[in-house]
Amino acid sequence: MSKNQYRLMLGLAVVTGLVGSVISSFLFTSSSVFALRTPTPAEVLRAERFELVDKAGQPRALLSLGEGGEPALDLYDTDFHPRARLSLLTDGSPSLFLWDRDGKTLRAALTLLHGRPSLGLYDQNGKARATLVAGADGSPELAFQAADEGTRAKLIVAPDGSAVLRLQGETGRPGVSLAMGTEGRAVLMFFDPSGTPLWAAP
Repeated sequence: MSKNQYRLMLGLAVVTGLVGSVISSFLFTSSSVFALRTPTPAEVLRAERFELVDKAGQPRALLSLGEGGEPALDLYDTDFHPRARLSLLTDGSPSLFLWDRDGKTLRAALTLLHGRPSLGLYDQNGKARATLVAGADGSPELAFQAADEGTRAKLIVAPDGSAVLRLQGETGRPGVSLAMGTEGRAVLMFFDPSGTPLWAAP
């Protein structure tokens, strides 16, 4: 083999090695990048409790199961006080509860019990002060409670469209009643402490 042929063979070997090195580096790098960009997602994630935390590691939301297996989603403020809960009751009825800043005083509740939706509003002491309920037939009923949670006023709309406004005392017996029938005729009635009618007009 002449010196020129030897030099040519040596040059080809060097060039081939460089090309192979570049191609190999490109292939391995591309594969790594591709693998990083396309992670394989988990089809199902199972757990009995999930916590969502802020940057300081403080829990702000909790998805868990109660002692009876009922699911609940709790939302917390920055002081870790519970402020809202969306859950299913033990009988499967959905409910939404809202608490005051102390995380203990209930201020509002929305429930659906036995097909009857109900909205309750509570004062700063957690006492029920107003309740809106829809009956099984869809008839709405609005009640207002005193500080002792006793109902003092009630407005009812019957299925036939007639309406009744009733004012009552601590005993729960009616004191004054104003009714409006479907024909547009109004009736005003007064009752004694025992609930016996005293006077009506017309």
